[in-house]
Amino acid sequence: MKLASYLVDGHPTIGIKVDDATIAPLSSVWTGGGPAPRDMIELIESWPAAPQDTPRSGADGAEPIERIDTESRWLPPVPRPSKMMGVAANNKAIFELASFAPDHPAIFSYPPSALTGHRRPIELRTEYGLTHPEPELGVVIGRRTKRITVDEALDAVFGYTIVDDVTSPTLKSGDTLVIPRSSSSSLGTGGRVDPDAPPPGFEHGDMQLTYHARSKGTDTFAPCGPWIVTRDEIEDPNALAVTLTIDDELCMEDNTGNLMYSVAEVIAHASSYFTLEPGDIIHVGTAGRGKYRLRDLDYQQRDRSERTITIDAIGSLVNPIRCVG
Repeated sequence: MKLASYLVDGHPTIGIKVDDATIAPLSSVWTGGGPAPRDMIELIESWPAAPQDTPRSGADGAEPIERIDTESRWLPPVPRPSKMMGVAANNKAIFELASFAPDHPAIFSYPPSALTGHRRPIELRTEYGLTHPEPELGVVIGRRTKRITVDEALDAVFGYTIVDDVTSPTLKSGDTLVIPRSSSSSLGTGGRVDPDAPPPGFEHGDMQLTYHARSKGTDTFAPCGPWIVTRDEIEDPNALAVTLTIDDELCMEDNTGNLMYSVAEVIAHASSYFTLEPGDIIHVGTAGRGKYRLRDLDYQQRDRSERTITIDAIGSLVNPIRCVG
């Protein structure tokens, strides 16, 4: 089943995809007893009671998807998750080049206020500098969970969506502090016995402190949707083709099978440190192979263009790019 959040008469509404051309409000087909859920998180929490059959095209309130597109009425499928998380450098090619790399998924988080919907613009200011796409599979968590194993991880999934992990290396650079190892003596020895050993934090050379809040979490930096495809419709999330086009030019194509850590490994690792709540979104990284390096796809140079990310079995996420000053 494909589910979405969109506006009907100005009110947020949960919709079910009827066919390739039509969407219907969940409330028109709800059979779970009592009132229909008010938002996607309530639906996820009540999912066992939700209608399991796709509604017919004659459902009350059904309307053309094209109309929703034209009127830009799409919302992020989960408009207000408790948290958004991503995986940095979940990419076999990058790991092959690294002088040091962690032996686990490197998780970062950022505010849900970065979310924006299908057909909504990615808005850039000049101060953001270089800003590029990262097309990624998004995992929507289905139940409250903590410390699950890799074997259990996919059971905690409600469904899958598409995320563009828009990234500004310029903002990242502006929020990075580098302390040379040669300056480490000013930090104190901390009671170390070996005076020749590097102090904590310098084991791999100079200490680099980088903070991702702005570079990943600025407003409109997380386009998402339009659909959540329920877990039962995707047999293997680690075998999905991913493509990125800008103005109909194919810029990147890859497969989630090329990621360093699988979807289940990412979820299990995240759950070891964070309580995962229904509706939380974890996007699992960009394999990033194709005609261009991602940094060559600078959105600042693509004003008035349209970016499309397509993932097998889920659909396409389309967003215009707008430089706003």
